[in-house]
Amino acid sequence: MGAAAAAPTTALGKPLGPVARRVDDTIERMKAPMSRRLTLTLLAAAAALAFALPGGARTTQTTLTAIVGPGFNITLNDESGSRVSHLDVGTYTINVKDQSDLHSFDLRGPGVSQQTDIEFVGSVTWTVTFTDGIYTYRCDAHPTTMKGSLTVK
Repeated sequence: MGAAAAAPTTALGKPLGPVARRVDDTIERMKAPMSRRLTLTLLAAAAALAFALPGGARTTQTTLTAIVGPGFNITLNDESGSRVSHLDVGTYTINVKDQSDLHSFDLRGPGVSQQTDIEFVGSVTWTVTFTDGIYTYRCDAHPTTMKGSLTVK
């Protein structure tokens, strides 16, 4: 059999009287439910705050794919493969696939200037922060025929 629990004592080590024992027992019984309630309340508040943050404050990062070549094609696509014409303000990862030594992928707009060289063939990854504005992308060798744009709000 286990040992009996020690009787509650005062700070001086004397046993508690009957009233103090009842108060001590009541406090002990209240601790666990209050702790659970407080934890649930704090979790609910944190979840509400996460949903209330403006879009720019969220840390979600979206991946885009830029493709140029091998023919006379240039695109900027979202994760589903659809061509991008509008984006939300934020930070994005852009995986650039430059498939021809006749073309380049040149992205320009407010605070952004990224490009591959015309002779470059391969893949590169950029991290780009888009702010409000209009952004353009083009092939520097064929800027009038291989081009696109997107609006960021």
